[in-house]
Amino acid sequence: MEQGEAQQKRDDAMRKRRDAGRETVETSRGAESPEWVEVKDVFGYEAEDEADNWWVQWGLLRERAKGAD
Repeated sequence: MEQGEAQQKRDDAMRKRRDAGRETVETSRGAESPEWVEVKDVFGYEAEDEADNWWVQWGLLRERAKGAD
């Protein structure tokens, strides 16, 4: 998406959802946004699943290690 008014509105909406503790890539109806569906189709990559997997494998270990100091 090119920079401009539409891009700014999208970014503002995503920030509001983030600040409210909601998923940033879902629509107001709770479905995935068309942009998110396109990313998954093009790259065959589910970023949220990968982030969750990283957290389970490494993030918790890292947090525990910080607390051991």
